[in-house]
Amino acid sequence: MSHYPPPYNPQGYGQPPMPQQIPPQVPPQMPPQQPFGHPQMPQGNPGHGLSVAGLVLGIVGILMFCGISFFAIPLSVAGLICGIMGKNRTPQGMSDGMAIAGIALGIIGIVLGLAALMISALAVGVIFVEMMNPSSELRDIYF
Repeated sequence: MSHYPPPYNPQGYGQPPMPQQIPPQVPPQMPPQQPFGHPQMPQGNPGHGLSVAGLVLGIVGILMFCGISFFAIPLSVAGLICGIMGKNRTPQGMSDGMAIAGIALGIIGIVLGLAALMISALAVGVIFVEMMNPSSELRDIYF
C-alpha cells in the first residue's frame, strides 16, 4: 500500500478518470533508416568547381601578364575554357557570376598577354635592327 495520496482527479475523489482524459499511448518512433552504402550528399551546383577554376586561372593569367607574360596566354585560355564550361554546367536559376567573371578575366588576360608578346617582339626586332646597323652605338657596346 502506498503512503502517498492519489493524484488529483477533477471528477471527484475516488472516481476513475474518464476515458477521454487518458492520454493515448503512442509507441516511440524510430528515425528513418539510411540505405546501405554511402550517405547521400546534397546536390549542389555541378559547375561550381569549374567556375572557381576559371576565376582563379583568369586572375593568375592577368597577374602573370605583369611578370612573366609567356604564361599569361595559356593560363588565360585555360581560365576562359573553365569559365565557359562552368557556365554551361550551372543549372538554370543558379548564380553563374564566378563563371562570367572567369570568362571576362580570361579574355582580358589573353588580350594583355598578346599585347605584351607583340611589344616584346617589337622591342627585340628594334634591338636586332639597331645592332645590325654599322653606325649604331648598340653595335659598339656589344661587339
